Amino acid sequence: NAHNFPLDLAAVEAPAINV
Repeated sequence: NAHNFPLDLAAVEAPAINV
């Protein structure tokens, strides 16, 4: 869970796309 994209906040259970 990277803090780069707000997407991670929504998907805490699943790994967010941090590229």
